[in-house]
Amino acid sequence: MKSNGVSLAALGLSLICVATIFCLESVSQQSLVLTVWVLGIGALYQKFGILHPLLWFPPFFLAYSISYPLFVTYYGYSDDLLLKLIPISAVALLGFLAGTCFVCKRASIGNRSIVPKKRLEERFHMPLLLWCLGVLAIVFMSGATSKREVLSYVETNSLISLALNAFPFLIIITLSVILWSVPSTGYVSLVKNRTVALTILVLFLAFGVLGERDLIFRFLLCCFLIVQSRKNSIRSVHVVAVVMAAFFILPITQAAKSFFLNGDINATGIAMEELLGSEFASASRNLHYILGTQFKELNGVTYIWDVQRFFSFLFPDAQSTTSWFNNVVRGQYAEGGTSGWGFSLVAEAYVNFGLSGVFFQFLFIGLISIKVYTQCRRGVYRGLFYLLYIPTLIYCLRADMANYLSLNLKQNMLLIICLVIAAAIHRSWFGQHPNRIVEQK
Repeated sequence: MKSNGVSLAALGLSLICVATIFCLESVSQQSLVLTVWVLGIGALYQKFGILHPLLWFPPFFLAYSISYPLFVTYYGYSDDLLLKLIPISAVALLGFLAGTCFVCKRASIGNRSIVPKKRLEERFHMPLLLWCLGVLAIVFMSGATSKREVLSYVETNSLISLALNAFPFLIIITLSVILWSVPSTGYVSLVKNRTVALTILVLFLAFGVLGERDLIFRFLLCCFLIVQSRKNSIRSVHVVAVVMAAFFILPITQAAKSFFLNGDINATGIAMEELLGSEFASASRNLHYILGTQFKELNGVTYIWDVQRFFSFLFPDAQSTTSWFNNVVRGQYAEGGTSGWGFSLVAEAYVNFGLSGVFFQFLFIGLISIKVYTQCRRGVYRGLFYLLYIPTLIYCLRADMANYLSLNLKQNMLLIICLVIAAAIHRSWFGQHPNRIVEQK
């Protein structure tokens, strides 16, 4: 099927599925149609590789969309508002697809015309690794026995808080080494690479001490994407399988947070509550709260807060959209605590401009995603930014637009800019020529 045919088929399938979802009056039926839609889109776009946004985004979005409705339905609860959750999410996915479906190109990262003898990333990796191990040793000896106590210790120790920024940089350094130096083979050769193996070990230790799952999950997802992007055969069911595996892994890792500190893993078995009630349930659950409170449309107020938070140096007292949700919306339900709640990109769009806001916000995100995707073919550093963009967007599905902007621009892009500057200095010292990527036709 030609590219135009793929795009038209995707749009046609999407419109049919969205219309069907709005007509159904059962959460299980809505979930089934949404699942068929996601698999259908994956089947249409799988020939363009796993890096295409329509291969990796819909399966994760599916998990965030159906987990909570299925969870509460499983326990016998149902109301009219619950039946609105998946249709609203379907409009969001339609907007994302409208922004991405017309680019039908395959991209890979890491093809290179020159392989350097010794790159900056390899020189920096071991010192950075030792630095991270030192930070973990300090936290381990602090006397903390849980993640909550670790967070309290970090908040009161500004030097440790600053030193923890080395972990995201370690991930970027290692991914850069993979893209430049590791040959286009499978997972076995990837793990046999000393740089990769040591990074996995340190991130595992960070999970055991700091209780941070995001670091190792983010790195492993990027490795999965790199390996699969170098293969000629990829099916959408592979991504769905990864998402399904996450349903089982999340409850186990939740129970094992900071296990090096307390020596305990509080896992007595994986029940349906743990599978469907994990972090995947948070986005739709928060949207359900928004619908239940019947707020009047905010007409873009939270977007103003998001921009102010992005420029926090100009607006130090800017309101947080996520904090507003926890304090105002959940406050009406007398809910306590904020851990694990987050917010929701879908909910933020809906509370501002209703269904039209949901569509256009995700159209915007889709256009940004496809633009970053097309740029990843032009160089390793641009490809590296796209790799980091993927887990960031997945995470932000349960956050807000301020996180989407800040994590991508103030963290991911800033770290890569630092890496590019350091690489330029390194070349001037060691007299190496810049490496260029062969442009793909």
